[in-house]
Amino acid sequence: MPLNFFSPHKLAVKAMVRAQEGFKEEAIDLFEQAGNYDRDTVPGRQCMASALILKKEFDKANVFLESVQDYLTGDDIFNWNYGLSLAASGIVKKQKRSYFK
Repeated sequence: MPLNFFSPHKLAVKAMVRAQEGFKEEAIDLFEQAGNYDRDTVPGRQCMASALILKKEFDKANVFLESVQDYLTGDDIFNWNYGLSLAASGIVKKQKRSYFK
C-alpha cells in the first residue's frame, strides 16, 4: 500500500471540505492532524481551534485563537469566528470587541 504524504495545508483544506459535507468526525481528525503537524504556526493553531470548535470545546478553542489574535486582527473572518467561539463560551465582553474591530 503506497504512503500518502499530505502537507498541513492540504489536510486543512480537506478538513474544511469534509466539514461542509457533514463529515464532522473526519473533519475533526484532519484538523487535528494538520494542527499537530504545524502546532507552532498560525495556521496550525487555527486548525487546532477548528477541531475544538467542531467538538464544541469553545474554552479550549479560545486559547488557540487568542494566541494568534495579534497576527489576525484585521482579518474579518478570523474576528467573526473568534467572536462566535467567545460567545459560545459565554465571554460576551471580549466577543463584542472581536466583532467591532
